Amino acid sequence: MIPGRTHAIRRQALRRKWIASNRYIHDVLSPGSLIAYSEMGYAGYNNLDKKFIDVRGLTDLEIARLPASYKGTWGVDDEQWMFPGDPLYQILKRRQPTAIIAFSHPPQMPPSVLD
Repeated sequence: MIPGRTHAIRRQALRRKWIASNRYIHDVLSPGSLIAYSEMGYAGYNNLDKKFIDVRGLTDLEIARLPASYKGTWGVDDEQWMFPGDPLYQILKRRQPTAIIAFSHPPQMPPSVLD
């Protein structure tokens, strides 16, 4: 496959996930819900009746202050966030979001992590 075409296909797949996540947030979660989410732009703009925790840390000072070992070029990229010893897990556990929407996670991860 042509590299430019592969990139375009990935962008389209990501765009579909953004739209589907936005629909879920809008249609299923109640006004005032607190949502931990990594893809803040469209969903945050389109769901002003909800509150968000930006797990990438771009708009969340506490998460942004996690050690550099948790960060990539696009913000916090913590693949271990669902484990109790992880600092991002501890932040989410304390804040008790209504929902956590993660685009990437290990396949063995359960659908509900924080209870």
